Amino acid sequence: MLAVLAALAVVVVVLPGLVVERDLGGATISAADRLGAVNNVRTTLVQAVGGAVVLFGAYATWRQLRVNQEGLNATREGHFTDRFSRAVNQLGSEKTDVRIGGLYALWRIADHSPHDREAVISIKAAFLRTHLPWPPQGQDSPVAVPSINSVPPLETRAPDAQVALTGLGVLCQERKPDWLNVSYTDLRRADCDGLWLHHINFDGACLEAASIYQVNLTKASLIAANMRHVELGTSILH
Repeated sequence: MLAVLAALAVVVVVLPGLVVERDLGGATISAADRLGAVNNVRTTLVQAVGGAVVLFGAYATWRQLRVNQEGLNATREGHFTDRFSRAVNQLGSEKTDVRIGGLYALWRIADHSPHDREAVISIKAAFLRTHLPWPPQGQDSPVAVPSINSVPPLETRAPDAQVALTGLGVLCQERKPDWLNVSYTDLRRADCDGLWLHHINFDGACLEAASIYQVNLTKASLIAANMRHVELGTSILH
């Protein structure tokens, strides 16, 4: 602080006289004219110092705002990470309502954090593959599966899987074209109406009696998929 004050004193008191003497080059002028010249130089220097102080203050304020913003971003990322971890942990719960809560939490994270969207989509696809394998666990052959008339809708027999499928079909609307694996899954009587299921691998999946009305299935793979009694009204099948 003392060094700054000393520097200001030199600029305001000493430097103006030196500048005037240099400009005069040894010429003689009256004391009043010399004093006026010194005051003019002093005014110019003070204005320059003031401008420098303003610029420095603006820079310091900008830097502080950047630091604060980086801190807020780090806090926000940490918050999203905590929410993400809690939601994923909920998917392993034995209770259906807890799993549904975790799926909706991931869906909300994907809506607010584009950076996490692809991860959420992949997790939902993995959830379907692991929770609804086809053929169902304990049944080696689809022949042993009960008639479709005795199978409840997906939202009734596995509401968490229906939430995962719906979230998948909504989030995929803004997804980059890339393959997503939902093969060999039990999607009998699933509600897919209006969903975006493009570039999804449904190979070997059972979609029997599923409602696929106005669904975007562009470049989806349906090799060996069971699509008996499927409603495909106005769906996109390019």
